[in-house]
Formats: sequence, C-alpha cells, structure tokens
Amino acid sequence: MRKIRILSVEEIKKIAAGEVVERPANIVKELLENALDAGATKIDIYIEDGGKKLVRVIDNGCGMSAEDVQSAFEQHATSKIRSVDDLQQLQTFGFRGEALSSISSVSTIKIQTKEKDAESGTALTIRHAQSNETCEVGCPQGTDIAVHDIFSNIPARKKFLKATETEWRQILLLFQSSVLAHQSCHFKLFHEGRLVHNCPVVSDLSSRVIQFWNQGVADHMLKLSAQDSSIDFTVNGLISDHQYMRYNTAQIFLFVNNRWIKNYSIIKALIKGYSGVFPHGKYPAGYLFMRIDPTLIDVNIHPRKEEVQFVHVRKVEQLIQHAVKRILDSHVRQQLHDAHTSQSSTYQPMSHSNQRPYSSSFSHAWPAQVGPAQVGPAQVGPAQAGPVQAWPVQVGPVQVGPVSRSFSSQAAMFSPVARSIEEIQEEPIKQGNLDVLRYRLIGQYKNTYILLEKDDGLVLIDQHAAHERILYELFSKRFEDVETVSLMFPYAIELNADDLALIEKYIDLLGKHGIVADCMGENRLVIKSVPVYLRNVDLTEFIRELIGELQEGASLEKDEFFKHINEKLHAQMACKAAVKAGDELSREKMHEIIEQLEKTENKMTCPHGRPTIWLLSLSEIEKRFRRDYGR
Repeated sequence: MRKIRILSVEEIKKIAAGEVVERPANIVKELLENALDAGATKIDIYIEDGGKKLVRVIDNGCGMSAEDVQSAFEQHATSKIRSVDDLQQLQTFGFRGEALSSISSVSTIKIQTKEKDAESGTALTIRHAQSNETCEVGCPQGTDIAVHDIFSNIPARKKFLKATETEWRQILLLFQSSVLAHQSCHFKLFHEGRLVHNCPVVSDLSSRVIQFWNQGVADHMLKLSAQDSSIDFTVNGLISDHQYMRYNTAQIFLFVNNRWIKNYSIIKALIKGYSGVFPHGKYPAGYLFMRIDPTLIDVNIHPRKEEVQFVHVRKVEQLIQHAVKRILDSHVRQQLHDAHTSQSSTYQPMSHSNQRPYSSSFSHAWPAQVGPAQVGPAQVGPAQAGPVQAWPVQVGPVQVGPVSRSFSSQAAMFSPVARSIEEIQEEPIKQGNLDVLRYRLIGQYKNTYILLEKDDGLVLIDQHAAHERILYELFSKRFEDVETVSLMFPYAIELNADDLALIEKYIDLLGKHGIVADCMGENRLVIKSVPVYLRNVDLTEFIRELIGELQEGASLEKDEFFKHINEKLHAQMACKAAVKAGDELSREKMHEIIEQLEKTENKMTCPHGRPTIWLLSLSEIEKRFRRDYGR
C-alpha cells in the first residue's frame, strides 16, 4: 500500500502559512512592509478584535496594475528580487513572495489598488486562496487591503490565538517600531473604530519618542553615535540617561538597515553598557539604528524576517556596549560640572541625626517622608494601642485617611512575643542547610547586613532580602485579609493611553490586593486606597512597574498569567515594604527579622532569587589566618 502522498497546493499553502503567519501582528508587519516598499508616505491601519477579525492597511504608494494584483497572491511571487544572489544586496523589506500567498490561504482578503497614471483601479476578493475575477473600481492611488477572519478555515490554528488584548499589544509594538523607523511617513492606527495614534511626519527621532511617550521621556534621552570602519558598521540613535528606568525591555528597539529586528545579544550588550548604573530588574530605553554592508548580515534566517545574523557579531556587541558606557559617563560628568559651576546650586549633606532607627514592628514599612509634601497623621482604629496609633506619613502629594481595620491581626503576624534579648539570643535557628544551632547578635555591617556569631562560624543576613522573603510569604498566604488605608485625597498618576488601557483591564485584580483605583479620562489613574504595607511607597513607580509586569506576561495563558501576576504583585509589594539596604535597625528589629526568617519557608533566597544568608565557617576563617596548620 502506498504511504507517500503529494499534498495538494491548498494544503501546502496552509502549512506554509504557519511559518509566515503565527498571529495577526505578522499580517500587519507584512502589509506595512509592502506599503513602505511601495513608497507610501501615508499609511492608515485599522484593527478589530486584536486583528483576529480585521487587519486593514491603506497606503498612498505606487499601487498595482490588474495583472500584478492577480500575480501578487501566487506563491513566491515578488517584485523585490530576481535571483537568490540579490539577497546579498537586499534593500527592501519583503523579498520571498510568500506573505500574501500564505495570508490569503487562511483568511478572506479584499483589495483595491490603483497605479499613479491609471484611469481606474482594480478590485479583487480572495477567500482561502480562491480568487474571483478582478474588476475595475474608482479609487485613489495606492493600495487598500483588508484581511478578514484569520484562520477561519483552520480551527486548530485559530484556537491558539491569544486574547484580544495580547494580540493588540503585539500589533502596537510593531506599529511603534515602524513609526520610529520611518519619520517621513504619516501613520495612523485605529482600534475598534477609534483613532489610537496619529503620528504625522517629523524631522527627528526625538519627536517620534514624544508622539508615543511624552516630552518628559524625550528629555531623558541621550544621543548615541559610534562606528567601526573595519566592518563598515555605524550605530546611531537615542538611549535613556541614568535617571530613566523601565521595568522590562519593551522600550528597546533595534533596527538594522532600517529593518526592525529582535536580537537578544544586542539588547544584552546595550544593558551591559549600563552596568553599575541601574539596580537589578531595571532596564533602559533605547532606539538604535544600525547600518552595515548588506553582505555582512543574513536577513534570511527567520521565516518572518524578525532576526538577522551578523558576520562580526562580537565586534558589534562590543562597540555598542562601550559606546553606551562612554556616553553615560560623559553625561554624568557634564551634570556634575554644571552642578558645581551653577551659582544657584547648593549642597547640604544629610545629618546623621536625621537617620531614623527602626524600633517598631511597623515602622520599617513607612519612613517619615517619601514625596515632596508633608501630610497629616493617619488614624488607626481603637483596637490598636501603642506608638503606632498615629504618626505623620507621606504618600506623594496625597493625605492618608483612616485605616479600614485595626492593625492588631497584622501586629500578631509581624511582632515576636515579648521576650528578653538574652532569651532570643539563646534560641536555636534552623536555617536549612546551614544548621545554625545558637547565635549571638554582633550587629549591623554597613547598615545592610545583620552579622551573627555561632559556634562554627559567622552568619551574614541580607536584611532587605530576608525581610522581603518574610513579607512575600505572608502576602502569598494571607492576602485575603489585607489591611488597607483610604487616601484622604486620591492619588493621580499620569499614564499614556496604551498603559492606561492595559491596567484598566486589571482594576478588579488590583482591588483584590487592596489597591482601589479608577481610570479618569484618557491618561489618568486615580488610586483611592492601598494596603498598609504600601502606605508610604512611591505609587507612581509601583504602578509603572506593575504595567511592565502585565506587558511581560501578556503572552501567557489565562490561568498562568494570573498566577504570574499574583506572584509578581506579592514580590513587588514585599520589595517595596521591606527594610532597605542602608536602613539603621535597632537590635530588637534585627532579632525580629531573624526570628521571622526562622519560621519562613524558602528562607534561603528572596523572591527574586538572591540569597538571604551567607555562612563563613570557622574552618574557612582559620584557614585564612593559617590557624589550621599542624592539626
């Protein structure tokens, strides 16, 4: 019996579509690149249901003749190359001739197009690779192509499409990259019939940054320019200074010969240039435009042309890393020089007496002042006695109102049973592999590490990492009983329209974590209450970091996504509320952290994976001092 069969042309096209068309954003990319290759100076994009229902691109490019319209949807039909040798000098975006053919096999396409000097245009409808006859229509110069109902004939593929919001975010990212790369083209983006972005022609990259983000972001951009003549390579663009940080790499855009690419090694090189500048988990913004001899790259290594391969990749990485470091250093030196020479600038060192030691079970979470304005006292319910009933706090420009419930239940969780220091010191500590039996508290080192002495060595505890783990475990297990404080004046955070639309979808999720918020207008999030642990946290930074996590997890399945976000929220809140490196702790507070860490699961690392405890054994100490000789 014959086992080998030749697939039909229709089935071959469906299979090929899987390599080119994975999601609606891939369709947008192909149609956008065709419009740009056609010389368009104005492009309008219409999206419905995250592109699953409709992707429509209208351009004013050169258009096509009736004959070309029919041929354009045939497999391997292209106007970009004539032979494989042309790939060595490729100057266009598309070149394989697979895109339109693949898209037409898994959707319904309606196209109208007209060349510049033609008296009329041409219209054509193609449903699942089956086309009807072309007809003449009246239309302006250019091409209007609409792709309807992607994967409608392949249910097995359609079910793998993500939620509308996830697909929309991918399209938005692609749109941003195209607009950044083509400053002489006027772009518009519509979603569900609403104009989301209108980006007219601009004269420079900084103006494009303002169109998508704002003037404040553009003010933190530094110009980058470097070259390596040995490989005919140049890089120009903008990078953020040491004051502007992101919570993911979503604002890093890379372009090679004006083609948007994804290249982790280049992103890594860019981030390495910020070594020692940003704390862990924070990333720069960057818009890098690389120019290189087309013969020294391969653009044909990815079915969707999303990646390129460099012949001299190591030289490229080193050039970018060193250029970033050089520009940051120069910028900092200039700022220091300006501050030194300015007549109005003064420097007042902080008095040591202003540093407040931590003595209360709660005081670590709420420093006396965080923002620019002093506010009134927070009122605590009558069930809580002691010094934490009321004290001045700062939550940016807002005043804190009454706490929703008493602190008594939280106090029981945080505070150890009242005992003498001597009794605590003699308690056994079981730290997993460390097998710590007894300890004597020596004190703090650099106001960052708690130093303990035990029989067989010294133990150092990272106070922030340890306290972060303690709070994370608490939040993960008992967050349904979260205590909240109502803000006397709502806290307003300015966001761009895209970020606000994203976080609006998760308002209920925030509410479950004690953060009651509403969206006001097109660019403002208003927070009305927060958990007590976030009482003095910079809420703007907190929300922006959360948006970064929402974007990062957008590609996950629903259940996995909510698990991911819950874990990130708990970790983020624990990090914000925990004592910090540099905080001066009372001996009672240090004992409290030690005792709580003893009772905590996964005590050896913080939620981000950093170690909480480090043991320097007695044998290692004696070896260093050569006291182990002669044993």
